[in-house]
Amino acid sequence: MQCPNCRFENAEDAQRCSRCGIVLNLRDVDLSDLQPQEPEARPQPPPSKKGWSCGIIGCVVVAVLLIGMFVISMVAAVVFPVFSRAREKAGQTSCMANLKQLQLGTLMYMQDYHEVMPSAANWCDATMPYIKNSAVFVCPEASGAAGTYAMNDAVSGQKMSAFASPAQTVCLFDSATGWNMHGGPSLIENRHNGGANFAFVDGHVKWVASGSASSYTWSVTPPPAGSGATGGP
Repeated sequence: MQCPNCRFENAEDAQRCSRCGIVLNLRDVDLSDLQPQEPEARPQPPPSKKGWSCGIIGCVVVAVLLIGMFVISMVAAVVFPVFSRAREKAGQTSCMANLKQLQLGTLMYMQDYHEVMPSAANWCDATMPYIKNSAVFVCPEASGAAGTYAMNDAVSGQKMSAFASPAQTVCLFDSATGWNMHGGPSLIENRHNGGANFAFVDGHVKWVASGSASSYTWSVTPPPAGSGATGGP
């Protein structure tokens, strides 16, 4: 059988050309050899690292945020108490300035009235002409009140000569609210860092811790009879 492709003479019963290999007799060919084969599996590209990268970045961001929040909380725990103490200290200092002015007003009153203390019953009214500012009678830590200081009853109407130790004798102090408030240690209001501010007869002002007020003088030896110690209005 002649090959129609290469003209090679093959045997009569040949199914394929011995030279070029083409099919010579389709009827006798085993078609199972001609069944289509499964295509070869193409290699799959490696999985993208984009999702993996995003996951790492997200974890880093969360970690940074957590660390930042922790640092902020630690700073706040340190700073806020400092600010609070600073505010309280500022209020204490302003209160001491008020008492200083009130005590100076009291001493000015004494100069005008024969070195005699004003009556404790109306000491705010008596010293107002020398202060000329009602806000001075109010502690900054108790704003809105009519008055937040009291006069020691023992110094009421006393002459300066009656005080054996003016620097230790309490004249004015932080107290309960009230205009012309007067009395003794029971009226002390410890509203400044666990203590109260005191003004003493000699004019100086001091912060005194709670429970230490009893170490100062609250009583006065009265002047001899007939000494003429009388107070002003």
